[in-house]
Amino acid sequence: MTSGVEAALSSDLAKPEQLTVVIVGGTFRLTKLTSATAARTPPVTGRARPRHRRRVHAKDIFTGVDSNWSQVGGSSLSSTIDPVGRNSSAGSYTFFQSAVLGGATQSSNVHPVTSDGLVATAVHSDPNAIGYVGLAHSGASSGVKKVSLNGVACNDANIKKETYPLFRFIWGVVPTSHPSKQVEQFFDWVRTSKAAGKIIASAGAVPAFNK
Repeated sequence: MTSGVEAALSSDLAKPEQLTVVIVGGTFRLTKLTSATAARTPPVTGRARPRHRRRVHAKDIFTGVDSNWSQVGGSSLSSTIDPVGRNSSAGSYTFFQSAVLGGATQSSNVHPVTSDGLVATAVHSDPNAIGYVGLAHSGASSGVKKVSLNGVACNDANIKKETYPLFRFIWGVVPTSHPSKQVEQFFDWVRTSKAAGKIIASAGAVPAFNK
């Protein structure tokens, strides 16, 4: 990002010290756009596997502690777990690593792919697979099933209430000095407009503030 850029979007979780960030060519601030609340959910396919799990169980699967479905409570399978994840350069991986793995690196038995769509396809086609994708890739046509985490279902209502454990905000990034009024007006529209909320929902995210 350079000083010629007037705006950007970020899905990284912002820390207080990151609300003003220094980027090459200038200083920018993160504005809590939160027009879209993007959920990360470990989807599963197949009736034999559990639809409810605790976060620690997800961590054990993706760090290689649990490698067989017989180790996972609620599963009637006894086959090897085939975990699918994102490559280490993906924002989805960074979020999952922080929120679920506690900063640990996902196990070498996790098959890394380059997009959420590829994760969903791999999980759908393999009865022993489990993966994590964005909410937009876990709809009815995706062929995957969303997993409740810590007893909380992954649905729009729980994401909007911030009770589902794996969610993150979308942030708008604007310069701290002389930000574009048009950009700020657009971000305000995206964050609060009913029309924008419909667009956000149709894209597979959850409008957080739109009425």
